[in-house]
Amino acid sequence: PPGSSTLDHALTEWLADPAIAALSWDGLVAALESRLLAQLLPRFDHKPTRLASALGIHRSTLRQKLARMNPDDGDAFPRT
Repeated sequence: PPGSSTLDHALTEWLADPAIAALSWDGLVAALESRLLAQLLPRFDHKPTRLASALGIHRSTLRQKLARMNPDDGDAFPRT
């Protein structure tokens, strides 16, 4: 796929970080998912409903994921 060598390189560097390397599988997936969502949300004008639709997931599922990313900011993402 286009850009796969760039992504592979970035993942190799990211996984070399001792803090990341120490994570469990679930921790790795959660950390990667948080980074992906943080990158994608601005592309959809910070509107979780639009992003959820583009990802093909229910908006409440996305809102739960976003809340886990920002546990101290319960209303960081407006309801749309």
